[in-house]
Amino acid sequence: MRYTLIDKSGTISFIAPWNTLKALVAACSRKPAPEDLSTLLESASKYSSGLQEYVFNGLAVFDEHYTTGDTESAAAELNPQFERDLREILGESGNLTESKTESKTESKIEEAEEPAEEEDMSRIFNRVLKEEKAEITYEELLEKQRQLRGVAPSRHPVLRVLDEETRHESLEPVSIGLVIFNLPAKRIIQVQNSYGVLKRSDRGRYFEDGQPTERLYFYRLPSDWSLLP
Repeated sequence: MRYTLIDKSGTISFIAPWNTLKALVAACSRKPAPEDLSTLLESASKYSSGLQEYVFNGLAVFDEHYTTGDTESAAAELNPQFERDLREILGESGNLTESKTESKTESKIEEAEEPAEEEDMSRIFNRVLKEEKAEITYEELLEKQRQLRGVAPSRHPVLRVLDEETRHESLEPVSIGLVIFNLPAKRIIQVQNSYGVLKRSDRGRYFEDGQPTERLYFYRLPSDWSLLP
């Protein structure tokens, strides 16, 4: 699944296992509410160990090769376009517009095929799921991030939204879906979620090193958070 996180400093997007979803929602339910990516990921890592390390190390690899030192101005320029794309997906009513989401996916498919050596992470992730091993860990994703040095930024499992290409990639579902966490607006947007019904109040299972444990956690999303749809 793809997770796109927005705070006041900018937008990041990463691919992670399905269990990361509840961990992030549970982190949003904590008080005080997380206002930045660092606080959100630190809290979520208490439920799914290794998440914060995976994302921060992945961003370090990404930044080493692709940032120009002017990321703040780039993010500021892209924010209006990002919001317009969100409104297009959600529609004026605030509900998901399925046809528009599908048209985005269809237009993506119609693009020319990329060379095999530049296989994008969506295809890699889907291919992994078809193998005997039905899950992929943070460590494996981070190793793939390291191996992809030198290829297009949008092909990385962890990326920072810096330009049109990375912005489009951050809005593309992977495998079972795409969920956007907008921290300033306190909105969780399920653009596509085939994992299951995401509830405002629920329980989840602690994961350690990619493996489920016997321990359970419970969360209740505060009323000032929006959960769409």
